[in-house]
Amino acid sequence: METLFWSSFGIIILEQLDIVESHGPTKWTGQTILGCYCCCSVIVLLNMLIAMMSNSYQDIFNQADVEWKFARSKLWIEYFDDTATLPPPFNMIPSPKSLFYCVQWCLESIYQSNRTVGYNSRTIR
Repeated sequence: METLFWSSFGIIILEQLDIVESHGPTKWTGQTILGCYCCCSVIVLLNMLIAMMSNSYQDIFNQADVEWKFARSKLWIEYFDDTATLPPPFNMIPSPKSLFYCVQWCLESIYQSNRTVGYNSRTIR
């Protein structure tokens, strides 16, 4: 039984199959049965693989509408992030949020330039 189990994985120890030369028909019968077993097990395993893949495809196909809606919503969320507060015709008008971002950017750039000047002045000395 152990030899049959490992033969399913392609591991066959040929020394275990050696039989006395006078028992030729027994050796031939054993090798034929082992070959048939290996072929049948490969066919059964391939059929199981095909059935599992078909089942997975059917599950995905049944949930296709939900998956499409999820992907569409994810795309919308990425598109309408915090920067877009108004729809396209009105987004040219500055909003309080855009003014806040402008002031914040100005303060950060001034702070960064002060840090850079201080850093450069220390390195020059």
